[in-house]
Amino acid sequence: MRKITLLLLICFFASCEKDKNVIALKDLLSNPQLEEQVFTLRSDTINFIVGKFGTQIMIDPQDLEGFDGNQSLKLELVELTTKEALVKYNAQTIADGKWLISGGAYNIQVKNGDKYLELKSGKVIQVSFPQLSTEAMKIFEGNHDDSGNMNWYLTDKNLEEKVYPWIFLKDTIVLDEEMTRINRVDQYRIAFNTVLKDSGSFSEFEKDERVLASDTTFFKNDTLYSQIRLNIISETDSDEIFFDSIDASQLKEYNNLIFKRNNTLRLYQAIEIAKLGWINVDRFYPENLERAELTIESAAAMGGNASIYIVDRSNMTVLNLYNTNVSLPLNKTFDLIAFDVSAQGFKAAKTQIRLSKNRTVKVKFKEVSEAKLQELLKFN
Repeated sequence: MRKITLLLLICFFASCEKDKNVIALKDLLSNPQLEEQVFTLRSDTINFIVGKFGTQIMIDPQDLEGFDGNQSLKLELVELTTKEALVKYNAQTIADGKWLISGGAYNIQVKNGDKYLELKSGKVIQVSFPQLSTEAMKIFEGNHDDSGNMNWYLTDKNLEEKVYPWIFLKDTIVLDEEMTRINRVDQYRIAFNTVLKDSGSFSEFEKDERVLASDTTFFKNDTLYSQIRLNIISETDSDEIFFDSIDASQLKEYNNLIFKRNNTLRLYQAIEIAKLGWINVDRFYPENLERAELTIESAAAMGGNASIYIVDRSNMTVLNLYNTNVSLPLNKTFDLIAFDVSAQGFKAAKTQIRLSKNRTVKVKFKEVSEAKLQELLKFN
């Protein structure tokens, strides 16, 4: 309880730079936040950073305002790729009152000691964001206001699916008859024949019959490979390109390695960003849906430290409610989650909402443990 009281006092009285004055639920939970990552930047080269959830960043420290080449710089990256993370960081999906469907929210900052640095005028960083949606998305920049509420602003940057060099390989395992006779143990040679080399996007890969028929698909050095295995127990033509001979035990190890189908990560083409801070990959929520009014009834719901969120179960739309009324699309399912944090502990409530007409819902808070609150923050 002492930790909660201290954090609330710090958030209330402190005047901090950037978003440090935001009272977010994540600051009150003791579990480590996997979304927050810190990288040490080398000052003498362009740095390539890869986040835990796939974000790729290229940044030159020389492009930072006030950097003289001697400071120790830290890049701070936050990747919010789930509804749970958006709620914890109070990163609601609203742009000047309009609902958004998020494809991930990201905060990129560079710090020298306790000071946050900005990019020099005319300088940019290059960022490739994970592609979490197949819908057309745009880039929004975000800021928390003085009350800690997030608002997003549409930019003129569009996102395009990343294009990869694309190689089909036929993997040929050949019995090396001469080496087998000499060593009296079966030995093999491996050849890779390029079937096709092209460029394409993920959506093309997923529909191409050759990829679907391949034994394995994987990335190496930003190139996508699709391999087809073909066993030939004889010598082969002289124009094959062979690797070293291997024995039977090595062949088994090779098979275990090469035929593990790797999970591949969708990425957007890299874009240039001239301002460090919050970035959201979004599209606007459909506005032409018939709606009904939800009224939230609770004496304590909108006072003190209470927060109420409406979370769409069908997509990444998270709304922080500031009053007791909200207009929701008909016949769509939402999670309503409310929590009240004080020096005495946690209170919370969670229920599903599906409107066919105007409706009033009473929020009934119950005392919960931190572990239970973490469980309530899990969404489908």
